[in-house]
Amino acid sequence: MHTNRAFGIAFLLLSYGASSMACSPPIDPTDRAELHESLKGRYRFWAVVLGEEPVTTTVGPLRPAARLTGLRVRIVDSAYAALPTSGEFTFVKAAIGSICQPLYASLSTFEYPVGTEMQMGSDDLVGVRVLGFSRAAAQLCPEALPDTGTRTQVNGEVEWAAIPKSIPTGYSGCQYSWFRYVGSRAPMTSHSTSYFLNGSLQWLRTQEMLCTYEAGALVVAKSFSARICPPSEADAWKRWRF
Repeated sequence: MHTNRAFGIAFLLLSYGASSMACSPPIDPTDRAELHESLKGRYRFWAVVLGEEPVTTTVGPLRPAARLTGLRVRIVDSAYAALPTSGEFTFVKAAIGSICQPLYASLSTFEYPVGTEMQMGSDDLVGVRVLGFSRAAAQLCPEALPDTGTRTQVNGEVEWAAIPKSIPTGYSGCQYSWFRYVGSRAPMTSHSTSYFLNGSLQWLRTQEMLCTYEAGALVVAKSFSARICPPSEADAWKRWRF
């Protein structure tokens, strides 16, 4: 039985590729990027998964009500007054459809097992998103933005930046990568954070996974979503090379 219902239902915005953004999406790349990045959130907090809970979404003009399964979480660390520690809420997966209607889907403890601690954030209480895992990793490499004038490289519609772009021999410290749509004037969005010790990759953190490495090999027991992690440090280099 959950006694704290103050926060009701929030929505996890995971799927928001260009094809599903903003009603077909806007032609101007800056508008499109700003809409994409507006989902990032202005506050951060940590929550732990309590279990599954049935959710009924409301009826929309072009969307019937749906009975889904959501994840119930409890806030364990928050500096935001509207999201006090020990507060609880339930969230489901959501995407923005081509007709400007949110599309909802269930979430399960298969994806986020009971006891999983996750960093979350949002611009408001509609659109709460999972931002990553491991408080220790987030404290070791706090969120950052690229310095003004950082050189980027373009791949299709997206431009990328990384600091440092290459890892010096024996490097100990963080590596950040960011992206945004080409032509956007909006701030770049965090893509991944890695930590190196004496030139060796220790962990790789994204919104979907936390991959931990020892002696160049993935340590499944210390990773989250290990099934999608690069299986070795060498594979991580290939995938995340800038």
